[in-house]
Amino acid sequence: LGIKANSSAEPNWFSNLLGSHVSPTTGAYYLEFKELRTLMYMKISLSDFLTVFSGRCRGFFFERRPGYALSCAFVFATGASTLLSVFWFFSDTKSDENPDPMKRIALKTCLTVWVYNLLWFVAQDIAKVLLYYVMSRFRKEEEDEMARRQMQRRVAGAIEADARAGRAAGYVREGSSTSVARRMTATTNEVSALNAKVAKLSTQLERLSGLVESLAKAQGEN
Repeated sequence: LGIKANSSAEPNWFSNLLGSHVSPTTGAYYLEFKELRTLMYMKISLSDFLTVFSGRCRGFFFERRPGYALSCAFVFATGASTLLSVFWFFSDTKSDENPDPMKRIALKTCLTVWVYNLLWFVAQDIAKVLLYYVMSRFRKEEEDEMARRQMQRRVAGAIEADARAGRAAGYVREGSSTSVARRMTATTNEVSALNAKVAKLSTQLERLSGLVESLAKAQGEN
């Protein structure tokens, strides 16, 4: 921000937005170094807090409403930073106690910093969503494999726990896997029996259809 608005820079639209002093040599608007420190303080204060809104969810920042505590903290922190930058209630004179003094900035400089941060915040949020999309595309197979392994470990743990409970009770209980296998076998047998019945009914229906057609032909000839 400040590189484009120093006293030796050529006139440009960016320095006109940021600067509050006019250079006698180039005629460009510029910032004093004390003001540049204040500008950087305000920029960092705003951008760091805006990053919280972008980093709190994987989608766009507006898809998830922030909590009341976070909203109040945002208003207080950014409002305090803006007021300090515009008014700067402290001394701007260099001394042993204040080796790096800061100076208040103009209101238009403050507004420019706000707009600058908001534009980059939107760009950052879009880049975040795109990056998550690309990562999810490449990591989907890996995540599916991890989920499958976790499920296998859970099933194995459940079977082991079932077996331990049976041994502790003094008798052999049917394991979860055995029970599931028996239910699946019973279901398969029922489906096979139903398929056989359907096939038998289809055959009988075809015979009845043939008999009806024969009777119809006989009546027609008479």
